[in-house]
Amino acid sequence: MRTNILKKGCFYYFNFNSLLKKGHDIIFGDASKAEILNHAFIERARGMVVAISDAAASRSIASLARQLNPAIHIIVRTRYILEVEPLYKLGVNEVVPEEFETSVEILSRVLRNYLVPHDDIEQCITEIRSDGYEMLRTMSRRHSHAVGISGYLSGAELATFRVQKGSILDGQSLSKGTIRNRSGATVMVIKRDVEVVPNPDPVWELQAGDILLLLGAPEQLIAAGKLFLPDKE
Repeated sequence: MRTNILKKGCFYYFNFNSLLKKGHDIIFGDASKAEILNHAFIERARGMVVAISDAAASRSIASLARQLNPAIHIIVRTRYILEVEPLYKLGVNEVVPEEFETSVEILSRVLRNYLVPHDDIEQCITEIRSDGYEMLRTMSRRHSHAVGISGYLSGAELATFRVQKGSILDGQSLSKGTIRNRSGATVMVIKRDVEVVPNPDPVWELQAGDILLLLGAPEQLIAAGKLFLPDKE
């Protein structure tokens, strides 16, 4: 898969030379201009991250991207809390205040949006750290209620897990309630190959390789994650 990377509104944590060697397309330009976004096939993009320090430019880019692709998932990093509400009014899906978030959190949110399993996300973050990317800062959760869906789900988080072969869930129907009964977490979405099923029917029979999006408190998600691992008994 090729990735179009803009000078403004870009996935900036990658090394450009490394991306070029791997065959990715890189576009340099002003992302607040429609011709640049169109050249980057904005109408087919699933997600966009705007990570610049210019508040006015961020608003302009987000507004234009929403006009050109009403279905795109937009994440904007901003320096100031005062910018959060104006960005939401422009149609931004998630706003990441610089004071409280980190670049790793941005990456994590993008991967969760693509239903990448929680263990894969953790592995990806570990690899970034080992490669020496200096993106990490201490993240404060004290103000997480101020942004996005977390304001309505105080104390709850979303995480994705893949059903592994030999786990207690492999071949089991949701109607048995194992996930809910043994962890307290709730199944929100199931992804099997290219099929994505929100609010799955209880008769759904899980298979190895299925990816589940769960909602729950952090301790519930930790307990749920163990159910997806191969059963050692």
